[in-house]
Parts: sequence; C-alpha cells; structure tokens
Amino acid sequence: MDAYRYLIKMRILVGFTYRFEVVMVILTRLIVMVASVCLWNSAYANTTELEGLTHSQMITYAVLAIVLSSLFQTNVENGIGTGINRGTIAVQFLRPMDVLSLYFCEDIGLMVTSFLLRCVPLLLCGMLIFGLSAPVSVGALLLFMISIVFSYLIIWLLSAITAMITFWAMFLGQMGAVRIVVVNILSGMLIPVWFFPQVLQDILRFLPFQYTYQTPLGIYIGRIGLRDGLFQIGIQCVWIVLLFGVLHIIWKRAQRHVLVQGG
Repeated sequence: MDAYRYLIKMRILVGFTYRFEVVMVILTRLIVMVASVCLWNSAYANTTELEGLTHSQMITYAVLAIVLSSLFQTNVENGIGTGINRGTIAVQFLRPMDVLSLYFCEDIGLMVTSFLLRCVPLLLCGMLIFGLSAPVSVGALLLFMISIVFSYLIIWLLSAITAMITFWAMFLGQMGAVRIVVVNILSGMLIPVWFFPQVLQDILRFLPFQYTYQTPLGIYIGRIGLRDGLFQIGIQCVWIVLLFGVLHIIWKRAQRHVLVQGG
C-alpha cells in the first residue's frame, strides 16, 4: 500500500513541476469555455428554455463540462504504449506490483494535480465571469460528487481498454485521441445528449458514454432529479463492473502476448 501511495505522491509532485504547461492549459480551456458560453448565448437569444433547460442551467452545464474535462485526465494509454515501444513494460511485469494498479495510482495523482492546478482556477473564473448557478440542493451536490468519482472510473477503464490495443498493434497511433473525441461527443460534454435525436438518445442509454459527463452535470443543475440520479449512479456502478470485467479478460490475454521493441 505504501508503494501505491508513493506513486500517487510522486505523480502529484511531477505535476507541480511543469507550471508553464499548466498556465497554457488553463488559458486554452478558458478560450474553449468562453466560446462554448457564446455559442449557447446565441442558441438562447430568442428563447428562455431549450429541451427543458433554462439559459442559466445551460451556461452552468457548459462551464462545468469544461472544468470536468480538465479533471478527467488519464495517462494509461501513453504509459502502456511507451512501455511497450521502449521495452520497459517487461521490467514492470517483474516488479512486485500489479502493472494496471501502478498506472491507476499515477493517474489518481494526475487527477489530484489537475484538480488543484486546473479545475479550481477554471471554476473560479467561471463563477466570476459567468456567475454559475448553485446546485439545486445539498442532496444534489452530494450525488454530483459521488457521480464524478464513478464517471472518472468509467473514463479510466475505457482508456485502459483502449491501451490494450498496443499489445497486439505495437503502436496505439491516434486511437487515444479517437477515444477522447468519441467520449466528448457521445457523453454530452460538448452538447447534452438531451439535444440529440430521440433514436440516438435511446441507443446511448445502453452505452457508458453519457454516464460520464451528462449524469453528474444533469444532477447538479437539477435536470436529473434525486431519485433518477440515484438510478443513474446505479447504472454507473454496473458499467464500472462490466468494463472492469472486460479489462480483466483482455489484460490476462495481453500478458501472454507481451512483445516489446527497443529496450
């Protein structure tokens, strides 16, 4: 356990080292945040409500989506891909630590760093510039925080499953970027799924994507009630179990298929 805590600590310390990168990321996210708010201001120019969302709810949703996107950071894809290409993955298998747990701990450290250095400044800017709405209730805030944890686990598991491709393809290429784009579009991060055609909404209910962004954000702004919020958090738990099972199966096969280059 001490080894895993040490990995988290070291990843946090590394994150605090690259301050210029942090500043540039914050500026980039702020630009995206302003552009998103301007887009929704235009959409609400001649109306006060769209798909059951008021203008205030939509602005809060859009700003918090940018903040969460800064929080949901993973590096497992790059870590495994680099380990295979350089040959260091073989050394990791010899250590008395589970390799996936190692990458998970590093990503927890990355998430903590992102929260402190990116999310907090972005949230403060969003509150000062756009005047975010408070959560509809204390219960909604609690469910929102719980849902965020499960959302991150779903995203991490999707990232880890994507990383498994490297064991057979030797090179992940742009699959990581494709995974991010797919999640951002289908999760409601860019545009809430409530605005999608009904047929697509029905399909996405059976996929894990909308339970990463839209579920916690919907709970926060009150679009998803407490009872429905509990139900969707339950669905998040189901997806975590299913994705973990898929990852476990692929991981067992990948360990028998280790082939590295370099190193």
